Amino acid sequence: MTVTVEQGFKQFHKRLQPSQTAQRGAQQHRRSIQACLEANFGLNAFRRTGSFGNGTSVANCSDVDYVAGLPPGSYQKDSDRTLKQLRDALARTFPRTGVKRSCPAVVAPFGQRKEEDTEVVPAKYIGQRNGRFDVFAIPNCSGGWMPTSPDAHNAYVIEVNRQRGQKVKPLIRFIKAWKYARQVPISSFYIELFVARQAATQNGILYSRDVVGVFNAMERTDLTRISDPMGVSGNVQPCRTRSRLNTARSRVRSTAKKARQAWQAECNGQKRRAFILWNEVFSGGFPSP
Repeated sequence: MTVTVEQGFKQFHKRLQPSQTAQRGAQQHRRSIQACLEANFGLNAFRRTGSFGNGTSVANCSDVDYVAGLPPGSYQKDSDRTLKQLRDALARTFPRTGVKRSCPAVVAPFGQRKEEDTEVVPAKYIGQRNGRFDVFAIPNCSGGWMPTSPDAHNAYVIEVNRQRGQKVKPLIRFIKAWKYARQVPISSFYIELFVARQAATQNGILYSRDVVGVFNAMERTDLTRISDPMGVSGNVQPCRTRSRLNTARSRVRSTAKKARQAWQAECNGQKRRAFILWNEVFSGGFPSP
């Protein structure tokens, strides 16, 4: 029996974590993809990034992401051509997986579940940030290349998570779970940075209060672009297109209203109503009291 709303969020978080089976499958796919890339291009680096790599993935929803650092001479000036070469190499190695381009990555869907999809982003090494973090250039979806540093961004989230009692990564997971449950077209990278930045302004994290705080902040800022706190990627956009942004803004507004109602119900001692409202926020995934 779940006693408090905070305990409900903790139970919800356990449900959102990927299974051991999914993690083992990801490791198997990693080895085969890495072998393919080494044979076709050579590799300077092959790093797991994104939600899986950062410990903020959502079971059955998040795919597995890698940055493939290609040596000089293995990539083209035109990043679109590099993506095509990468797709062709993976398609030859995995002819029955339906390998496809999805800029800035190439996707290999190894099964029916989203967590079985593997995204590989071709990258070229361009230097270090602050003498600590490797910086790569990845396709910008317009034929050029743009800078990114998965190590730097992960370090930022890890530090805020440490400062806030290891509660920031779960908070990020809750917002991503909402994204997938409500089909909100917001970038997971944007969510990572937005939630971490919001959490950094708080003295401590109480899940129900701070999930509301994130939605309130998203509504207040109208999902404006945010600057990369590590100074690598410039301004980070929440969505790829204007139509997706309008959809995301609409869903943020409706969710923020319901989340405020859930928090108010909890404050008024209406635990059952709070649980019902949180269940609506997450489209049926939240535990029962």
